[in-house]
Amino acid sequence: MNDLSVYCLHEGARSLADVRLKDRMIRLFACPRAAETIAGSGWEGVTLGGPGLLAELIERASTIHTFSPA
Repeated sequence: MNDLSVYCLHEGARSLADVRLKDRMIRLFACPRAAETIAGSGWEGVTLGGPGLLAELIERASTIHTFSPA
């Protein structure tokens, strides 16, 4: 079996509870909110990154206001 990568946005974080994902051949990627959702659930193999991370950074960047003291 070839390695399989799974990308989860925060809406899909609950799917990480599926016992079939315990297979070590599956690489899991999560956005920050998905990582927060599954924190403490015994999932050490989740990598922060992938397209979910980019989507969340873009979403959060639209709410950030810059401040310049000059």
